[in-house]
Amino acid sequence: MKIQKVSDGLYTIELGRVNVNLIATDDALVLIDTGSPGDETAIRTALVQLGHTPQDLTHIIVTHVHADHAGSLAALQTVSNAQTIMHPVDAALAQRGDAMRPLTPSPTLLGRILYRFIIEPTPHNIAPARIDMTVEDGDLIPVAGGLRVIHAPGHCAGQIALLWEARSVLFAADTALNIPNLGHHLAYEDFALGQRTAARLGEFSFDVACFGHGRPILGGADRAFRRKFQPKRRDDRPQVSEISGLR
Repeated sequence: MKIQKVSDGLYTIELGRVNVNLIATDDALVLIDTGSPGDETAIRTALVQLGHTPQDLTHIIVTHVHADHAGSLAALQTVSNAQTIMHPVDAALAQRGDAMRPLTPSPTLLGRILYRFIIEPTPHNIAPARIDMTVEDGDLIPVAGGLRVIHAPGHCAGQIALLWEARSVLFAADTALNIPNLGHHLAYEDFALGQRTAARLGEFSFDVACFGHGRPILGGADRAFRRKFQPKRRDDRPQVSEISGLR
């Protein structure tokens, strides 16, 4: 376990295969994602190292239901009274302990190879967890000055990204990887939809991006998304209004 301070009040907790993020402000302590089953011990240790306890958590936001993001939610609920938040499409699975819909590798040779060794062994079940609140595209979660919800399907139907507008930070979840550079994830429920989601994120304004896998981008992150995921010709670039069907 390793803690990286991204900026004042924002930390990335590296858990090996996956990252979780922690927002610590005067009025809230927000954990974004919970890692894999068994990661609750490392998360509790990180909280203590940062001067908190699990009981201090006010909110736990899970970006999507996969076991490396929702795997320790149920365990953390036993040691905190945090309000838990997800998109309704994935909340339904988390509440019954399902962690996976069918996935296919991203269409690259490296993606297919890594999929076999990294994605296929991922558990398909997690401990059932309580979800207190569900959110949709465009909702504002009223914590830490406001976290804007962006429905971000493709990798996972109920995935959300979060825009912390007050700090110009995007929590990109698994819409992309940053290992070693910005690129597509290894697996998708719908790759074409995932491409549109990544392009859509570039339409927002954010300086910093934090990922489920890989290091944060600490400056010019929105430009990096546009360069990587949007068509080269400006006239062909997808606009938010053109892909409102993502909601």
